[in-house]
Amino acid sequence: MANTDRKHVLLVGKEYVVGRKDCDIQVEGDKAVSRRHSLLTVTHPEANLGHPHRVPELQLKDVSKFGTFVNKERLEDNRTTVNLKDGDEVVFGSPTSSFMAVYEPFVITSSCLDNNSKKTIRSQLLTLGGHMVNEWRKDCSLLVMNSISVTIKVICALISLKPVVKPNYLERYIQYLKGEAREPKIDMYLPELVETQLDPASVTFGKDPKRQTIFQGMKFIFLNPKQFKKMSLAIELAGGTPVLMEEGCDSDDDRVLVEPNTVVMNCNPEDQTQNLSQNGRDWVQHVHTYLKK
Repeated sequence: MANTDRKHVLLVGKEYVVGRKDCDIQVEGDKAVSRRHSLLTVTHPEANLGHPHRVPELQLKDVSKFGTFVNKERLEDNRTTVNLKDGDEVVFGSPTSSFMAVYEPFVITSSCLDNNSKKTIRSQLLTLGGHMVNEWRKDCSLLVMNSISVTIKVICALISLKPVVKPNYLERYIQYLKGEAREPKIDMYLPELVETQLDPASVTFGKDPKRQTIFQGMKFIFLNPKQFKKMSLAIELAGGTPVLMEEGCDSDDDRVLVEPNTVVMNCNPEDQTQNLSQNGRDWVQHVHTYLKK
């Protein structure tokens, strides 16, 4: 719930009292607001966690003398409970006490975490009304890791200008929303770098907008679907164009492989983990031979 002066982030499972005095969301200077005017609660079933399209539900219950209005319509009678949607305007008492219901997605993914850590994060996300997905998506808010090694998820987070944090950041954030601690500085929760091939003194994991254009104007050709699925999003996020060319594709012109600003991703036809068919291996070998000319 937000207005021009402040924002209130609501946690799942807590009943928030809106009113004039001694309440969770205090509305001052409006005599039309009762001491206990309305109740707000958020529900978010565990079954929603892996499905970002299943958003938390925000319920409003009017317990006032002077009424509560949703989108300029007064609730029919006292003690009425309604579900609020993103963008709904809520007025407690007079028009000067106007708030808006705002849904802010909170989608995270993790990398290299043990099962106990994942279980803890899932519990915290239930409290926050968030979601946890297996792979990085364009709508991800942050990446959770105990330590940093170079994974495709880390690359996507850096390109997307999203933080990489240790698991205890979520715990501190919830404590802050409960009023039990100061707001955590997200930069203080950056995991330690354990990638031996990188010098910590020469790399940064802070925000750098230049990462979003590093592949601008470039085309990356993949020779098998597995590589394409794993890396295409990172290339798109960095401004490049990923293209899948496999056996039986429409284009028979090998010259596209050597066009300017084109990168052909290496694929070992003998690598069993690539799950290539015989035709697929023949195609990759054909590309290797052509590029060596």
